[in-house]
Amino acid sequence: MKTTAIGALLMVPAALCAQQPFTIKGKLEAIPSGKVYLSYAVNKKQQKDSAVITQGAFTLKGSVAEPISAYLMLAGGRDMLTLYLEKGNIEVKGRDALRTATVKGGEVNTAYAQLKAQLAPSRGEKDENMEADRKAAIADFVKSHPNSVVSLNAIIDYGGFQPAASDLEPLYNTLAVAVKNTAQGQAMGATIARLKKSDIGQLAPVFTKTDPQGKSISLTDYRGKYVLLDFWASWCKPCRAENPYLVKAYEKYRTKNFEVLGVSLDVERGRTAWTNAIAEDKLTWAQVIDLGEEKASDMYNVQAIPQNYLIDPQGKIIARNLRGEELEAKLAEVLK
Repeated sequence: MKTTAIGALLMVPAALCAQQPFTIKGKLEAIPSGKVYLSYAVNKKQQKDSAVITQGAFTLKGSVAEPISAYLMLAGGRDMLTLYLEKGNIEVKGRDALRTATVKGGEVNTAYAQLKAQLAPSRGEKDENMEADRKAAIADFVKSHPNSVVSLNAIIDYGGFQPAASDLEPLYNTLAVAVKNTAQGQAMGATIARLKKSDIGQLAPVFTKTDPQGKSISLTDYRGKYVLLDFWASWCKPCRAENPYLVKAYEKYRTKNFEVLGVSLDVERGRTAWTNAIAEDKLTWAQVIDLGEEKASDMYNVQAIPQNYLIDPQGKIIARNLRGEELEAKLAEVLK
């Protein structure tokens, strides 16, 4: 899955701000020795540090321009703990794992603990009602913590891997000006501005890419028709699982002013895998690969795939992320 852009939203310039020193003091009672790793990002560059565990204890020190989320990991990377780097002492206490350890720090880590507690009842659940409860809990947290940078990460969680501006902006607008003016807050504002360009009701951003034979295909070629813009890749299992639904919908509606344009996120070295997948999945509509400096996936702020947009004959986006039978239902509605 392509998930880098939202994750990078908090990896923002901060070098010009005053640095705030932090100290992490950890104690894992049942892990007498080993190594612990700290990972976070500044200026879009990954920062890493490590410390030796001696008799269950470890210490990490550093500084950040503003509170920022980070990961503590044991060797292997499977045991992980999220916390916030903030000015002062941060205490991590656990027994035999980081993931179940408690974190005590300043206001930021206290707020993050409150958020985790509010989300605990819906953690891991896939039920639609539980998902609604999860979103409601996040919204409540953000509205009650407008002065906390933790709310920025909470808003990202609310939007998920495929957010729309309409998901993020209402909560973002409840934040205090001071939070919006942090580097992280400004980055989120910029992301929302980008998302607006590909939101429902907007004219679809136009691009031109090449098909497997090297022919240039532009989104403007589809004006006058309904077109499903489908972002996918040969290596993406959920994409491949979704393709039979696209094939079924295309066969049913292709004679009713409907087309599909596939945009592959395969890289150049994956061109053979891409063309093989087209043949294997019997994708008979036009396909292009998202190469070059100006990426179509960036224009649409694609964070994860599969992702799709239904565009009307005037070039306006009328739906997004139609899954399974939802696509046929929507096409039945607009292609009466």
